[in-house]
Amino acid sequence: MTLLHIYPINAAYILGGTVLVALVIWGVSSYRKVPAPITKYFILSGIGGAVFFYANSIPYLFTENLNALRLATNIGDIGYYGLVLVLARIIWYIGFYKRFNFLWLFLPTLALSLVVYCLYVINIWNTTVVLENGALTYSWPTLALRLDALLSIVFVVASFYIYSLSRASRSLMGKLRSFGLATIVLSGGVSGLYNTLVLRGQNNSPTVYGVYIVVFSFFFGTVLLGRRHRTPTNPT
Repeated sequence: MTLLHIYPINAAYILGGTVLVALVIWGVSSYRKVPAPITKYFILSGIGGAVFFYANSIPYLFTENLNALRLATNIGDIGYYGLVLVLARIIWYIGFYKRFNFLWLFLPTLALSLVVYCLYVINIWNTTVVLENGALTYSWPTLALRLDALLSIVFVVASFYIYSLSRASRSLMGKLRSFGLATIVLSGGVSGLYNTLVLRGQNNSPTVYGVYIVVFSFFFGTVLLGRRHRTPTNPT
């Protein structure tokens, strides 16, 4: 299989997927030691995000078949909207655990995600798509863009609740990890709003993937630094 040209957006998305895989590995390791629910949610969010980033990057390195790339986009969107549901759970767990049942937040988020996903699937298979600079370009339905912008707000809200964990952490590395993760989630929300409201779905702006590269590089560095400088539990 011949490797095609790697565009900046592909490189940024591969980096994003790789960093999130590192998050999942770190989360699984931490969860085995201390099975905290929030760690489990971070693991699930990492899986959803990795599916989105890899599905929207790796296939573009090996094929220019538009139907294959349409299918990859659909798979990536499953990871994305799964991530939205996990972030809704994180918002509830950190901020509203004792105030109301999670179903009150889950059901509207699930319904909205399903509607947007179905609109996107129907649209991408019934409109003209063009492969340009490592990404599919096509017209998005206005209703789907507006509803998707609402879901991007979930990222923004979740980022502030995750950031609150950094203030509660006692260790510097714990603060950095929470801050880095909150920054990733916030960048996803802001990029989502910019993509839907300004770019009208054409998520191939140098600004967007430039932000991804900076943010993911920072988080990857903090995770590696934390693992390399971990204090032994029983030093000799």
